[in-house]
Amino acid sequence: MKKKSIYILLFVLLVGCEKKIEWKIKSVEDNRIVVEGLITNERKAHFVKLTHTVSDMNVIPEPVTGATVIIREGDSSILLLEIPAGSGVYLTDSNKKGFAGTDYELMIIVNEDTMYAIAAMIPVDPQTRLSFIPNKDSTYYRANISQHQGYEFTPAMYQIDLSWGHLPGFKNKPIDSTKAKMIIYEFNSVDVSLVLGPNKEIIWVPKGCRVTEKKYSLTDEHAEYLRSMVMEMEWRGGYFDEAAANTTTNLSEGALGFFGACSVLIDTFIVQ
Repeated sequence: MKKKSIYILLFVLLVGCEKKIEWKIKSVEDNRIVVEGLITNERKAHFVKLTHTVSDMNVIPEPVTGATVIIREGDSSILLLEIPAGSGVYLTDSNKKGFAGTDYELMIIVNEDTMYAIAAMIPVDPQTRLSFIPNKDSTYYRANISQHQGYEFTPAMYQIDLSWGHLPGFKNKPIDSTKAKMIIYEFNSVDVSLVLGPNKEIIWVPKGCRVTEKKYSLTDEHAEYLRSMVMEMEWRGGYFDEAAANTTTNLSEGALGFFGACSVLIDTFIVQ
């Protein structure tokens, strides 16, 4: 009887101690701009995207318009144009191509404030073609992401584009249901948050799926920025969450984010 009374008392304490608490979060004014920029050795229009910071979740950030954005390469300078106007996206011309072994300096002028960043483009190591693991009857396949996870790798980033709308049975399907994109990071560090991180959606693709695999070289500084970013996003919710912190940056005071320079290798193949 005494033991039963203890259980009843514990139940009353657990249920009866609930209290609704409304947190009053005081927003802090932050006038810094967020920079997302990348130049590669591909011949195309390279971009720098500028936005204002936000103080609330799920808010679309406002673009920073009318800025002067310049990329310096040795003794030459490239003025980027905001296209379309008012978008906060600044582009080089479509014939621009970067080169490994070159340092690129970004300069951003917003009103009377000037911000800088320097990024080195290093060569990219030969890529390892992504393998795919079949299901029980070998009709669908999933990417073997684990082959790109290990501390022995040179830091790199993979962008995997998957497309199977050309296959019989999928030609009349909506485009967004026959395409997928994956980003895989190779960090030369052992991260418990990655090994014991939250579950991710598994993308199953049919045999004959077209794969375009891009491998981007990363400097140690660029890899550390991306690692600090995924720790706040993709690796959240696992068994070993770390305390929230700001991401690293290579930008001067007044800006957040990162300006990177990457060599790229491209491989295309079919899932067999």
